[in-house]
Amino acid sequence: MKLQFPMKSRSTPSDSSSIRPAQAAASDLFPSLPYPNGWFSVGRSVDIPAGKVIRQQVMGQDIVVYRTRSGLVRATQPYCPHLGAHLGIRSSVDGENLVCPFHGFTFDPTGACVRTGTGDPPPKVGLTLLPTREVNGIVLVWRHSDGAAPDWEVEPPDISGFPVPRYYSRTLHDHPQDVMENGFDFAHLPVVHGVVYDVTERPDFSTTTVRMNVRVQPDKSGTGPFAKAPAEIRAALEQGIGPFAQFPISAKITLSGLGWIVVEGVYPRLDIGFVAWVLPTPIDPTHLTMRIMVTARTGASRGDARPSRVPLLNTVPSRLITRLAHVALVHDLNKDFPIWQNKIYADRPRLVKGDGPIMAYRRWARQFYNSAEYDAVIGLHGRYRWNGDPDHRLAGEHS
Repeated sequence: MKLQFPMKSRSTPSDSSSIRPAQAAASDLFPSLPYPNGWFSVGRSVDIPAGKVIRQQVMGQDIVVYRTRSGLVRATQPYCPHLGAHLGIRSSVDGENLVCPFHGFTFDPTGACVRTGTGDPPPKVGLTLLPTREVNGIVLVWRHSDGAAPDWEVEPPDISGFPVPRYYSRTLHDHPQDVMENGFDFAHLPVVHGVVYDVTERPDFSTTTVRMNVRVQPDKSGTGPFAKAPAEIRAALEQGIGPFAQFPISAKITLSGLGWIVVEGVYPRLDIGFVAWVLPTPIDPTHLTMRIMVTARTGASRGDARPSRVPLLNTVPSRLITRLAHVALVHDLNKDFPIWQNKIYADRPRLVKGDGPIMAYRRWARQFYNSAEYDAVIGLHGRYRWNGDPDHRLAGEHS
């Protein structure tokens, strides 16, 4: 059996009442992109300890994720093959096995039924398991519209010597492809974030993983096409967030598929390094869960954890530096959230020279879709509309 993901839904029940008539009409006119194939996060490893069973909605369907006594993480389609009980409701883990709450049918880590509640010999049925990985303390599940097995892996950063990352999550009205496009939309950076990119190594779009090296610095020129940016943007740039906003960053940006983006950065003048993860997972055609993590430490510009060349920073624990970096990252992304939630996605944008390699990124992204599904939407519509939330201030979760 393969995992089936319904494609027909156009709204989420809990949010449908908040969509104005004009927005609902726009949703019909501009349907969302199909679900992409690949690896997507369903939570952190620490949130799924041994014996824990969680229920997640991913791409229009529930999945059940659990951890065995020995530490194996498994993900499965949600319904027991016996009489259809939902395994995300009151099921339990007995050693290495998942136990159905309805009749006690028990399934081993391969998904095979090994025991029945009646004592009868177990039937030759089993769970439909989904491929899983644990990378950097993140649990990933593989999704493919055709049920194909994984044929590529995400590229994780080396976080040895870094403290435990800080975490933030929230629900967003958008699609993963649109969120990840931000990394190649150079023109929005001075206007929205008050910084400019100097690309030191151009992105290579020839594989499932894209890497790009950049130097990020405050946009204080006062000249050029962004000189007339809103005054509040300029003011925020000058004030900054703690010590971080005023210093250049050297960074490597890595995208693996449409659910994994990592930024490995160094503030050379401060001798501080950081790693940030941005992990969008589709909930339904127009909503996603955005998971964000960040960790930071001193001495990173030399590739080790020796004391910083900035003496004052040697008195600051890396956990505190991580906390400050987390606040700065979430603050920065909060500038994007209201734009993402209320914009349309133009399939044929009128780009200018300074926009960045947006179309190259979109051509790269096409490999992660079922071709028939993607071409059907492109051929019929050409543009897409994300259902904007009238109130973009959706609650987030920190830890």
